[in-house]
Amino acid sequence: MEREVASIAERLVQEFNSLPWNVVVEAVCDCAGACREANPFFVEQAARAALARRPLTLAD
Repeated sequence: MEREVASIAERLVQEFNSLPWNVVVEAVCDCAGACREANPFFVEQAARAALARRPLTLAD
């Protein structure tokens, strides 16, 4: 699943480009860790939902 997580992170870094890349990667890793048995699609959607709740600023 490591390659899938890396691919998810790459896509979401581009999608949430107003957030620092490390915030996006952390969200993806947190979702992947919390849902170890989930498929990559679920992890991506969970990370996307978590990131959508964050304010889109560079303040982090």
